[in-house]
Amino acid sequence: MAGIASRRVMGAMRNAAGLLSPDKTLDMVPDAVARHCVPVRWAFGAGARPVVPGLRQRSSLWHADISAAKDEGVWGLDGPYCLWVWPGAWAACTALAADPAMLTNVDVVVDVGCGGGIIGLVAQSLGVKRVVLNDICPVAAITSAAAVTLSGSNVAGVTGPGRWLHGSNAWAEHDATATAGDSPAADWAGAWIEAQDLIGAAGPERGGGAPTGGGECRVLVVVGDVMYDGRSTSAVSSWCERLVAGDTSSLEARPWMRAAARGRAVRASVLACSPRWPAAVEAGPGARGWELQASMTLPSDVGTLCHGLGECDVWRLG
Repeated sequence: MAGIASRRVMGAMRNAAGLLSPDKTLDMVPDAVARHCVPVRWAFGAGARPVVPGLRQRSSLWHADISAAKDEGVWGLDGPYCLWVWPGAWAACTALAADPAMLTNVDVVVDVGCGGGIIGLVAQSLGVKRVVLNDICPVAAITSAAAVTLSGSNVAGVTGPGRWLHGSNAWAEHDATATAGDSPAADWAGAWIEAQDLIGAAGPERGGGAPTGGGECRVLVVVGDVMYDGRSTSAVSSWCERLVAGDTSSLEARPWMRAAARGRAVRASVLACSPRWPAAVEAGPGARGWELQASMTLPSDVGTLCHGLGECDVWRLG
């Protein structure tokens, strides 16, 4: 049965690699990754039961450091971090399933640093029509696209670099100067795979152009497990604060956002979930208008991934 399950993951990952890399640069990834994985179904309340590729219990990667993971042929920018559910993702999924009203009237959910894509898939299972799974790691992009298929949803489109360069630091040296991807229909639905950096992206020059449509396009940006030290916490929280303050240009630069907005003004709110890394807490968002929604006790199998940290905070802005 494990062999059949792994083949399911491999088939989904091969399809995803083809979508993200028509030039076949990423074709080596599925074979290297899928043999370590089986499809894992997570449950976050009625109806929220996404399936994501997860490490097999006996996989050597459970105990591998970054160097050993690369020797196995499995890596992203730093390691195979997308192959399990981390505390921030678990907390975000739990919060959304416990209070689906947070998704009322939300047009698009953007899962930033999505890893295996579980937050976006939970949002979709709770009724959101459009979700964007964003990660700059090619293994994560492939894994999240595979999770969409395994969960019975559809990949609506992809946006990635014009080409992936397999450099000395895995695919960190991908060609960010060129872009490639699908052109979304105005009524696109499903999961969009966004493999470019949203946080560091420069938005379009507005040129005084005002929204042409009536109403608002509401976007919920969810960030989980990307605030792990003072520097990353400061960068991510500052970007989120700019979004909520009205500077949504980094989102509006994306074709999937413009198609979903259909000329309406984009209004963003943020859900940020992060385990209590000491450095992250010190640089945390609490003093800048963020509201603490919950402090969750992590299940032991989730908490051990963060060296035994027992709690994760869920913050809301906007």
